Amino acid sequence: MRTRILLLCLLISAPLWGVTYTLLDGATANGSGTGRAWPQRSSFACGTIDVFGTFDGATVTLEHSADGIVWRDFLDENAVAVTWTDDTPKNICASTRVLRLTISDAGASTDLDATIGS
Repeated sequence: MRTRILLLCLLISAPLWGVTYTLLDGATANGSGTGRAWPQRSSFACGTIDVFGTFDGATVTLEHSADGIVWRDFLDENAVAVTWTDDTPKNICASTRVLRLTISDAGASTDLDATIGS
């Protein structure tokens, strides 16, 4: 019986496995990407964000929103904003359903793409 309950809990709380969503596509200047709803089976899900391409001094910051209007930096477990200055993938767990990436300090050759996958 316990095994069945555990399996049911895992199925209910799991994100849509194997699905990838685009957060940035050829971004070349400072600014925010479009907010992206991240479908979840529950109010909490985990995934991996890959930011890749040419940074040329750019910093990419993850932001979240409950309503798609008011945006806040997404903070890690140490209350530090989640950012990228290179193409190291980062795992996140979120209770929010709308995410976006914002680019600052873009250089002349900045050209960035980003995806989130479960």
